[in-house]
Amino acid sequence: MAVLTAAGRRTGRGRGSGGRRGATRVPPVVLAFVLVPLLAEGFWVFWPALQGFYLSLTKWDGISPPQFIGLANYREMLHDTVFHTALLDTVLWLALFGGLSAILGLGAALLLQQERRGVGFYRAALSCRWSSRSPPPRWSGRRCTSRTA
Repeated sequence: MAVLTAAGRRTGRGRGSGGRRGATRVPPVVLAFVLVPLLAEGFWVFWPALQGFYLSLTKWDGISPPQFIGLANYREMLHDTVFHTALLDTVLWLALFGGLSAILGLGAALLLQQERRGVGFYRAALSCRWSSRSPPPRWSGRRCTSRTA
């Protein structure tokens, strides 16, 4: 949007503003806050994942150099009954513990959001878990007291 001033000039950052101004610089602290976790994630997560995928394409016994065999390991895995059992267990675990717990949690939140009899008790019971902490365990050894006999 262009605005006309009293002298008749245009001001603003549109096309008619004359020269191109430099882009806003990102402060080094912001770059550090973004790049350090990204590098750590890349080193600890992405790099081992890429290495694991490469090793899955090879035949390797852990001692001799790996031999590239392509997708043969995956073809063999598709015909393995142990893999089918593990895949079924994984899908069931994800559906029951991931999806079902999220659905039940959202359902409970919706029920507790409505004002009805007894909701205050459940809200208090749920919030007590986060609002109070148990006292630290006491040392059951000898008490250190300075008594003069």
